Amino acid sequence: MVNLNFKAFTKIARQLNILAAVLLGIGLLSGSAIAVPLPQSLHLTQQATQRLHDWRVLVADAGTLSEQQKLLRVNAFFNNNIRFGEDSDVWKKADYWASPLETLEKGAGDCEDFALAKYYTLRLLGVPESKVRLLYTTVNASGQAHMVLSYWQKPESDPLLLDNLTNNITSVGQRNDLKVEFAFNNVGLYQVDQAGLKRVGNIEQLPNWSSFVNKTNGQASLLMAGAENTGFQMPRVF
Repeated sequence: MVNLNFKAFTKIARQLNILAAVLLGIGLLSGSAIAVPLPQSLHLTQQATQRLHDWRVLVADAGTLSEQQKLLRVNAFFNNNIRFGEDSDVWKKADYWASPLETLEKGAGDCEDFALAKYYTLRLLGVPESKVRLLYTTVNASGQAHMVLSYWQKPESDPLLLDNLTNNITSVGQRNDLKVEFAFNNVGLYQVDQAGLKRVGNIEQLPNWSSFVNKTNGQASLLMAGAENTGFQMPRVF
């Protein structure tokens, strides 16, 4: 597991603020992301309709699988059905966190969108909040920011990574190409070191998160339209 060697909470908070600014497009970049209005109705292409159908089938069918099988199915689904695209190309914005519905509709997204969609889907499938976190990393060779979804069997365990770059699910310890910066979920922000996880902040420090949650909740009925025919009972994620 990667040790950030933070010496005090103030240093952690400062680094989190800087990292959040880079990640969220605030402070260090020119302005925060602007939310796209929630769709009142969907006018989908044939390809988008098929992606949504396939996602609903996944959610309906995978509920009884083991957590390891859920990880594999969800990671492969998004990696195989969503193409990578920068926010500037997909959304015409410097930084934007798309909802799962928006990602499925567009069929494209950046690493954040892959990770967020996987997080939401696994939570729908019953994987506990305590086991899934968005993990902000940097690529050692380039210093480029890269977000993945992490799965923690226990808080002190070496987390598994669901990465849009590969269908192989490996542990952090096997990813020498990445440096872990911090983790977060709907509960809070976490420092990651050799001892495991330590909560160091509130999720409200990431303003794009509340926008993502509000959009996703507002679009839940559209996202799951027709799922009642499968017998799937949609839980509340947030």
